[in-house]
Amino acid sequence: MGEEHLAALLWTDKARYTSVEQVAVYLESDTRSTAKLLGRLEAQGFMGKKSYGGFPTAYFLTSAAKDLLDASTKAVDEASGPGAIRHTIEVGWVMLTALRGEGPVRSVAKEALGREVELSDFLSESEVVRAANKRLGEQLTDLERLARKAASKAFTAKWEGWEAIASEARFAKPEDEADDSKLWLWGAYGARTHPHFPDLVLRLPRDPATGQARSIAFEVERSVKPASVDSILKAYEGQLAAAGGEDEQRARYLTALWLAGDDRVEQAVRARLGDDPRGHKVLSLRQTTDWKRTLLAGLETEAEERRAANAAARAQGAVHITTARRITPCRCGVECRARYGRFPTEQAARELLEELA
Repeated sequence: MGEEHLAALLWTDKARYTSVEQVAVYLESDTRSTAKLLGRLEAQGFMGKKSYGGFPTAYFLTSAAKDLLDASTKAVDEASGPGAIRHTIEVGWVMLTALRGEGPVRSVAKEALGREVELSDFLSESEVVRAANKRLGEQLTDLERLARKAASKAFTAKWEGWEAIASEARFAKPEDEADDSKLWLWGAYGARTHPHFPDLVLRLPRDPATGQARSIAFEVERSVKPASVDSILKAYEGQLAAAGGEDEQRARYLTALWLAGDDRVEQAVRARLGDDPRGHKVLSLRQTTDWKRTLLAGLETEAEERRAANAAARAQGAVHITTARRITPCRCGVECRARYGRFPTEQAARELLEELA
């Protein structure tokens, strides 16, 4: 399996659902080449896909790929509806904005880390769910179903277990810096209480001097749902260090960054926050659009130029050196970029191999 294939699988593991455009941006490749790469992974049994009208085909890891990677999404069921998949892909664009894009999301992430952002700096919602479930001692893959039944006697013991973890997680301990099971929140929806997991987490250790939380939670809201926003805001009460107050040292996050789908959603979230943001920040998802289009257009142009150069090289009889240090005709240009480059003649390639021997 080539490096690009593995990178595509690792990205999909983190994103859970992804699109051709997203993988292209992550690999810094063009969509045509990326579609072929995903097609090969699908043919090999490592990728599955779902198609719904109105938005691009969504790709996800198969069981074979999860076994290969020991994937974080292993305990998550792929049987999600189109709305959930679309939301997951939007969350993926937030990650890519920090990794490859421009704007306030990338600025906030870089400032928090003090360096460039890497994929491993993020925890997806499914990763936090899995860590919390592991701590509780069982796999809870349908939290919404459990939330609806939370008030029944049959779930009293289970919810007491969640509440015990919630109480323990309120207190910061140095040895818990890498404990991802404590990054969830205790929320309320109407008369019911249930666990709340951020859509995305930028994971940072606590400040070694003060013990203050430095992780950042991301909430992606594509539509106006006042009751849902109120529930999420309730879950963050006392859990954002940037809000200050007596809970500052016990908070699990520094701040919560809201990404609103449009002006109406942004206004609704701001209205819910009122005059006091209490550690929350609100940005627009539309800020991911311009850089995405510009980057993809540039990648497509580079790909066309590369294909033209490869065609010219093939016509001239050029060769390249494979990862196994074999000399082969230059047909695709991929291994040329990954290893030692293209050589105008076989003799030139052999001279380099002699130097490397």
